[in-house]
Amino acid sequence: MDNLELLLAQNGFSVEWSWPVHKDWRLHQEELLGLAKVDVVIVNGEGTINNSHRKKYAQALVELARFATDNISKYCYLINATLFNNTADAYQQLKYYRSVYVRDQASLAELHRYGCHGKWVPDLTFYGASDHSEKATPAKKVCVTDNTLRPMAKRLKRYARKKGFTYVTMSLAHPRNKPFWKSPRTFLKNTWNWFFRDRHRSSQPQAYIDFLQQFELVITGRFHTVTMCLKHRIPFIAIASNTPKIEHLLEDVFGDKGRSVSIEDIESDRFPESCDFSTAELEKISEFLADTQRKIDSLFASINADFKQGKAGKDFDYL
Repeated sequence: MDNLELLLAQNGFSVEWSWPVHKDWRLHQEELLGLAKVDVVIVNGEGTINNSHRKKYAQALVELARFATDNISKYCYLINATLFNNTADAYQQLKYYRSVYVRDQASLAELHRYGCHGKWVPDLTFYGASDHSEKATPAKKVCVTDNTLRPMAKRLKRYARKKGFTYVTMSLAHPRNKPFWKSPRTFLKNTWNWFFRDRHRSSQPQAYIDFLQQFELVITGRFHTVTMCLKHRIPFIAIASNTPKIEHLLEDVFGDKGRSVSIEDIESDRFPESCDFSTAELEKISEFLADTQRKIDSLFASINADFKQGKAGKDFDYL
């Protein structure tokens, strides 16, 4: 989100308001329409739009395309999205967005299968320079993070405890994450974890990156932990998340998904406790990041030009 706001500002846009994905706009249409008038709507898709036949938030972002175009602005764009296993009707509804930018080439291929236009631009967390100067040898061996899938997160936590590795959750617990009236059990659990585990942790991304850089190897089931590891050249091994988004990212970067393994692989006694990048891998990461910078700049330049030239009545031009 920091990068999104930075890129919008660089292109002359200011953010008037934002709407959280977990507040289903379909239940709050009057409130949404009562917000300040805007010229452009940017929808940050991330990993939400998958399995639209059974996931309400995925379907909400799909349906937002026509609603926003008809009622808020003709300039409505979907960016930074992974698309996976949605219905044919969902892809037809996505056509109401003036443009669709996806985070991986597999999502782009899925768009094309349903006759939709789009463009591949990797995740926004890759934007911006990072320090790749020679660093001191990491002081600790292995860090294990959580996973979007709760059973897998629990299994990773048990694995870390058994091996004596450091375990960390990417998301910080806090009482405000879930109101008591919605879920008393979750509220109490978040309050407990916040007080005994997370209340002294920083929510700043750089603090998380600094923490990861202490380790020789990171084992993670989190997409954005993988992007941070790639950007900062932190060796990692990935466990599948709720969709193949991590594997698709690895294929875009390396041409294969060799750093994606199963939980059974890491639980094996043969699994190494270090997995440094090869020279070839480091070269591919550098090439990928340089190309990504250009792609992201082009994305926002395209939206800027489209709006300034008043092309709402014509097809969108992907620069």
